[in-house]
Amino acid sequence: MQGFSGLENQVALEEAELLICRFKVQYHASFCFKVFSALSSR
Repeated sequence: MQGFSGLENQVALEEAELLICRFKVQYHASFCFKVFSALSSR
């Protein structure tokens, strides 16, 4: 049972990292889009 809970923790950790990675990608994409829009509108 101990090993099973450890495995669940590992999976939860990987899902959290994936979520953070996805959030960072979306954040950088929106930031780059804003910069691109600002540069192209000048």
